Amino acid sequence: AYLYFGAKDELLFATMRHILAELTIDMRRALQSTTSPRERVSAVVAVNFSDIQFQAETIAAWLAFYVEAQQSSSLRRLLRVYARRLHSNLMSGLI
Repeated sequence: AYLYFGAKDELLFATMRHILAELTIDMRRALQSTTSPRERVSAVVAVNFSDIQFQAETIAAWLAFYVEAQQSSSLRRLLRVYARRLHSNLMSGLI
């Protein structure tokens, strides 16, 4: 896998982009059926703590992502995008 991606950071970046893309799809699907701020916040929490997010491989990717984002500017940017989106989704349910 390293040979295809060239570096560990590139492999992790591609992995996290995939995980975050799937998370976005799940989030949009969950938010479509919400009708109140409380349901919206509950949907955001449910998607972020779904069974998929607790699979061993996914947990390992998230942990590596948080660690490597401290050193890699591309991973740090991706983490910022994710954090802002999460914050926005949570706050839109509270405001």
